[in-house]
Amino acid sequence: MLDGWLLLNLDIHSKILGITWLIVGVIYLLFLTKGFKQRPHMADLFAKDGAFESKEESEEPINL
Repeated sequence: MLDGWLLLNLDIHSKILGITWLIVGVIYLLFLTKGFKQRPHMADLFAKDGAFESKEESEEPINL
C-alpha cells in the first residue's frame, strides 16, 4: 500500500524514466532469449574466485 502511494506521487519525469527503463529491459530480455524461445544464461553467484561466471544451459527451446 505504501509502495503504491509512493509510485502515484512520483514526479512525471521519474515515471517516464522508469517506464522507459522497463521497456528497454524487456526488449533486451527478448533479444537474449531469442523471443523467449531459449532460457537466459544463469550466473554462478558462488564462484570460487569471487567473480560471476555464466553457466551455459542447453540451447533447447522451452517447451510449455
